[in-house]
Amino acid sequence: MSTRRWKSPWSLLFALTLFIVVADQISKRLAIDALGPDADRGPVNVIPGFLELRYVENTGAAFGILQDSTTLLIFVSFGVVFLLAWVFWRLISQSLLLATAFGLQFGGAVGNLIDRVRLGYVVDFVDVPLIPVFNVADAGITVGVTLLVFVLVIKPDWIAGPEREDEKRTETADNAVEVLAESRSGSEHRSARSERSQESSS
Repeated sequence: MSTRRWKSPWSLLFALTLFIVVADQISKRLAIDALGPDADRGPVNVIPGFLELRYVENTGAAFGILQDSTTLLIFVSFGVVFLLAWVFWRLISQSLLLATAFGLQFGGAVGNLIDRVRLGYVVDFVDVPLIPVFNVADAGITVGVTLLVFVLVIKPDWIAGPEREDEKRTETADNAVEVLAESRSGSEHRSARSERSQESSS
């Protein structure tokens, strides 16, 4: 049982990481081909006034912050990924929700890291009001961080580790035994009273 519990969250984390990286790189390739410097068309209004697709070369971090800091951000990206994995290693192995949160973040971090190492900048292409232009990797990181905060701060009781699950099962079994024992004791007591009553009447 403990082996199954350990493998399931990590399998989910790796699958989500791979999915975000692949989706991010494919979408960026399509954006470069359709909207990049050598493309025949300019920005595309998908939903006028709300959603526009346009090509942006971002030398900063997620959503365009820390511009022209590529080398620093490469090291920061590596550091953040390994730090998160080290700090939350045990918790990830205990919770599918945390595995989901970190899978989204890892996938986003790796997706943007590939761009920084390969191109020297990150390709962004999704433009909506009030938010800097972003990409699939940025979206994965944002959703992952939001889910992480929700689970750790708002709903920490949703993280049920193997030890806690074993405690709950043991507690349930003990309660069942107690109820059974009380029921049997009550039955024996009633039987004894019935016998004494019959003896008295006779």
